[in-house]
Amino acid sequence: MKRQHSGKAKDEVEEMKKLLECGRNLERNFWSSLVKIDPPFGEFGLRQDISRMFEHGLHTDFSVVVEDQVIHCHKCVLAARSPVFCRMLSHPETAEGVLGMVEINDMEYKTAMEMMRFIYRGTISDDKDLYKKLMAAGDKYELEDLKQYCERRLARTISIGNVSEMAAFADLHCAGHLRRAVVKYIANNMQLVAENQTFYEIVSNKELVKDVLIQASSQF
Repeated sequence: MKRQHSGKAKDEVEEMKKLLECGRNLERNFWSSLVKIDPPFGEFGLRQDISRMFEHGLHTDFSVVVEDQVIHCHKCVLAARSPVFCRMLSHPETAEGVLGMVEINDMEYKTAMEMMRFIYRGTISDDKDLYKKLMAAGDKYELEDLKQYCERRLARTISIGNVSEMAAFADLHCAGHLRRAVVKYIANNMQLVAENQTFYEIVSNKELVKDVLIQASSQF
């Protein structure tokens, strides 16, 4: 009798397990039968949507004029990305606020377009000729991520022929990462730098020489 009861209890347990699994399958089938909406979620999707609005000129409310060409954009995006644009657009009595536009006279149209695309989507084209121009634009409009992005790209292009120019450019735009890369490059290539015609330009920069000597001494 005990064996019969024990066997019956096991059968009931097994039956309950089957019913539970059947319930789970029904639940899974229910949810999988629903219409699936699969947009690109998160930051990537948001960036794509905002970038699309810029590229197609949708619902724009501000204009940037460069070399007589107009770039249509959105005040809220400019203000969110650039502290300079934010200050400019926070005061409706300014010329930019009244006219709904700003004219940029110290930048090429191609550079301005790349800057705007970076503001909207966070990337730039792989054009080495634009790195310095975009870093200067990032410095002017306080786009720190653009500035740092270009600094790192420029650091990879340092050579004997341009190291003096890169040092001056880094100092002009307070580009810490680029300047450190210049210092390290000179410290690692002192003999070659001393033989180059730009050597006197480098030694005339006392702060740079001091930093190079500190870097060189730390490597021994």
